[in-house]
Amino acid sequence: MRGGAGDRGLTVAKALRLIEDDQLQVDRCTVIVVDEASMVGTAELRRLIEASTAARAKMVLVGDAYQLAPVKAGGGMFAHLCGDLPWSQRLSQVWRMRDPGERDASLALRSARGNRLRKAVGLVPPPRSPARRGRHRHGCRCHRCLPQGPRRGKDAAILCDTCEIADAINQRLRDHFTDPDSVSVSVSRDQQVRVGDIVLSRRNDTKLIVEPAASQRRRDRIDQVRNGNCWRVIGVDFRRGHVAAERLTECARAVVGGDYLREHVTLGYAGTVASG
Repeated sequence: MRGGAGDRGLTVAKALRLIEDDQLQVDRCTVIVVDEASMVGTAELRRLIEASTAARAKMVLVGDAYQLAPVKAGGGMFAHLCGDLPWSQRLSQVWRMRDPGERDASLALRSARGNRLRKAVGLVPPPRSPARRGRHRHGCRCHRCLPQGPRRGKDAAILCDTCEIADAINQRLRDHFTDPDSVSVSVSRDQQVRVGDIVLSRRNDTKLIVEPAASQRRRDRIDQVRNGNCWRVIGVDFRRGHVAAERLTECARAVVGGDYLREHVTLGYAGTVASG
């Protein structure tokens, strides 16, 4: 965010906390851009609007009410604002995709009904068509296909509709990639992790100590443990209920235990669409 926009990015929750604690200055020269605004709960969005209005700051909401439902209950204000505010703007073209057919398919899937949905399904080439090569597959229930990407040295993004489906896939891949006879410890969602597992941290925490990787210097900026960080477990202490993990991005290391491990760490082979 800092590199692309020239300023820092914050989660809505952290921004609200900093504003309320007078640690983040918001005034008439401030522009607040809320990305994926459709996923912000109504209560949080109301507090953010109140703070920006009181400071006479400008706030821009960016998102798609058709894309993902709000993570928290009580959402949906963004959709009402899009319909009620006369100055709201709507993009009519897709710029992220180069292929015209892909653009048409994405808009057709967005409508998700009637002739447009049937058109979107018809745009997907047949399974044996040369046009299908290299494209993503969807809806496959054959769990034997899942390990093929990591086995060939490739990353695999596995996104699911529900937490229950993600849990089932996580369990199957955990059993495939790690030693079932090795020591494990309990984490969130009644899961067990052991050495070699991929896990996700699900909450920002500035108190957890993150040590630099061997290739980093101690004076380099080492990022904190963040919601959505992906780690590989490199050590398990069953007696103390701790795990040592290495972040996949830059190999920084952290030791996690206690309530954070039990409540905010899950297996990370698969996730839901919202968390992915």
